[in-house]
Amino acid sequence: MRRFNTGAIIAGLLSVLFLASAASAEVSWDDVKKKATGAKSYSVLYKYSGPRGKYDFDYAFKPGNVRTEILRGSDKTKVGTVIVYDKGWNADRVRAKTGGGTIVRNLTHDDVKDTPFYRSIYDMILDQVASLGKPSTSTSGSNTVFTFNGAGGQYRIWANEDAEIVKPERKDGRDSETRRFASHKWNNNPKTDF
Repeated sequence: MRRFNTGAIIAGLLSVLFLASAASAEVSWDDVKKKATGAKSYSVLYKYSGPRGKYDFDYAFKPGNVRTEILRGSDKTKVGTVIVYDKGWNADRVRAKTGGGTIVRNLTHDDVKDTPFYRSIYDMILDQVASLGKPSTSTSGSNTVFTFNGAGGQYRIWANEDAEIVKPERKDGRDSETRRFASHKWNNNPKTDF
């Protein structure tokens, strides 16, 4: 009768289980897109670093409404500002409540253009990579990294095991723009007014 080495069998099974769980930690780009566009509403905290400065935001979205509060920033005069987009109020403008009162800006204003102040931040990110083709995929710790290369530069998006975007990074020419997302809350019908 042949005897089996129980320790070797257990070690082999554990290594197979470890490899299987490591492989399952990777999410697909389709999973990430579905998560980002599938929610009816959401809120998220995020840090921004780029050509516009460094800021921490409390961000809330539901279709037709966005609320962005500046929690911290390199421009201290903007800290505490709450920016609200309400399509029902005016589809072409945002309102910002500052310490000095309320100001109104067109969506084409330099402070508003190309920002998520009036649209889903995830839709904005997906639109930015839409023309860059299929991404290459790698892992970084427990995150999956999607790398898009285009004529103007590179866009990388980190997603966690729940298919949530946790860090998008865009580099084009000499400019770099990074966001770090935390505390995702999906389908939570967040407050989107002042």
